[in-house]
Amino acid sequence: MPILIFKQNVLANGVTVLKNLSGGGSGVSEDADWPMANLTLRDRYSYWRTQDGLAAGTFNVDFDLGSSQLVRYLCLTNMRFYGYTPPAVGDAAALIYYDNGGTYPPAGWTFTGFALGGNLNDNVAQIDTTLRFLRFEFTMPGPPMALSFKLWAMGSADVVELSHAWSLETELTNRRIKQTSRSPAGLLFEFEPAQAHASDLAGGTFVLSTASLSEWQTLRDALSGVDSRFIVVDTDSSVIFETALPDGKIEATRIFPGLHSMSLALEAHS
Repeated sequence: MPILIFKQNVLANGVTVLKNLSGGGSGVSEDADWPMANLTLRDRYSYWRTQDGLAAGTFNVDFDLGSSQLVRYLCLTNMRFYGYTPPAVGDAAALIYYDNGGTYPPAGWTFTGFALGGNLNDNVAQIDTTLRFLRFEFTMPGPPMALSFKLWAMGSADVVELSHAWSLETELTNRRIKQTSRSPAGLLFEFEPAQAHASDLAGGTFVLSTASLSEWQTLRDALSGVDSRFIVVDTDSSVIFETALPDGKIEATRIFPGLHSMSLALEAHS
């Protein structure tokens, strides 16, 4: 089955505006250490967490992409509940709405027909919809609680599909989430967040063992100019992996004329 590579997140491209922070949507609910503005950052670790005691009901998160454009895929990663565990699949859901007009808020939102449901941990929806405004409507079925997650949206130029068979070689050792940041002076530093988002990370390697020259060129060209982190989706299981290019490089070896072995480093969140 195809492998989907999501190169960029439209919601974190520096143009899209999170309307909750500009007087729209349902207002702002955020933990001081994990603000809503984190939804517009490109890394997966800077997630948003609501304030504690969020009441049961719905909470909307609205985005303005700045212009009308085709959005092919949406995904929600790393969903966590605090103070409440949904007792059944489907109890919590994120319904997806859109509008393609020029004025916010729109007179009425249009339901895409898609929901990010289940356990909400790794969910992917292919919507193939032209839109400007995007709404995620979250339903919290339980008592006062808090939740956290990261949202992704991919346009046509952000999606690469590879149909080649692949394997995942998982390392035995896990490690805590760490964040890498750069100071205003350009100093690169790494630290462990005060509040752990996941229990740990399992490292692994994404391997295409007998890729053709054209597949190698597709992957090489697709990732040219991409920063060190992006998303890979296993379409068989809809499991989402965050990948890293060590030193910005893809490891590739020609094992036979016309055949290559390629590998990318992965991080699977538990």
